[in-house]
Amino acid sequence: RRRHTRCSRDWSSDVCSSDLNPMRRRVRHINFCKAGATTVLDARFISGLNDGDAVGTWSARAGGWDVTQATASLKPTYKTSIQGGCPDVRWDTVSSTNQFYLDNASNGLAKPITALSAAKATTVQSAPYFFDALTSSNRYLALFNTGGIYTISAGSNLATTGDSRGAWHIFAAYFNGTSSQIWKDGVSAATGSSGTTAASSNFRLGSRYTAGLAYSFDGDMGAIILLPGSSAELRKR
Repeated sequence: RRRHTRCSRDWSSDVCSSDLNPMRRRVRHINFCKAGATTVLDARFISGLNDGDAVGTWSARAGGWDVTQATASLKPTYKTSIQGGCPDVRWDTVSSTNQFYLDNASNGLAKPITALSAAKATTVQSAPYFFDALTSSNRYLALFNTGGIYTISAGSNLATTGDSRGAWHIFAAYFNGTSSQIWKDGVSAATGSSGTTAASSNFRLGSRYTAGLAYSFDGDMGAIILLPGSSAELRKR
């Protein structure tokens, strides 16, 4: 059995029942180091926390983009045995009325890039953001827009159809100007333009960069992966 290092080859099932978790099952044998991952955040490998503890640091499994929060009232919560027996990070903005988020202020996104996520949005917030990357104009972002419609943007909105809240989904978002695309649970859900905004300067998980509870994510996040380029092999798994 392989030991898990910071730059791990796979997501094997020795931490929790990952074979029951669709996101981890589909990507468990991808070599993220070889793929040049920008960051791999997996809640299974958050250490030293018990159920209900605040999450001040979510360390990357590969790529090195740790996300952090120093303010106690703004930290999301670590939860155990949520999806497929695995732990997750929970944003409970409805109960707390706080705008939780985790930041990496040293790195930003640049297209083309693929963002994969395993998450369950449960909120009725008007525009809860999954992530946001601040730029001088628009942003690299993914959110559940009005009506729970998963949307990405780097200057122009590219949106799926239907309400995606209330259930676990795996989204793959490919930011590449007019050739952008979104996959939902392995099926193409939208193609077109996500805009031509230049590289961003920061990365925020769980909220929009501007203040306001209406832009805060509410729900659970199991994992997020950012990879340069189209990452076609990974998206199709």
